[in-house]
Amino acid sequence: GLRSVLGSFRLLLDTPEERAKLFPILPFLARLWDNMGYFHEQSTKPETIGALLSDSPGGLAAWILEKFQAWTDCPLPCNPADVVPIRDLLTNVMVYWATNSGGTSARIYKEALTGRCLA
Repeated sequence: GLRSVLGSFRLLLDTPEERAKLFPILPFLARLWDNMGYFHEQSTKPETIGALLSDSPGGLAAWILEKFQAWTDCPLPCNPADVVPIRDLLTNVMVYWATNSGGTSARIYKEALTGRCLA
């Protein structure tokens, strides 16, 4: 009713600091939502993303480094190497590239959601 409308209007007037005090989990949920596109892609079309990750070492590196950027507490604009040593980042990329495991690493998301092995 009217109380809900007025409450919603009040949220528009509050500062971000006040909203953070009222709803401390909102920033976490917003960041989670922003970073879930990869999950949807891998859980619905793992073969597509697997083919893309197996096609180009540059593309694979971009995919992995973007994940490191999104999943580390790195202030924006973020350079993942500021948080994780470049040697570790390159090792991660090389393990996926040398073993050609981009596709299998994507399939686990679909298998987890459907409850069946795709092998």
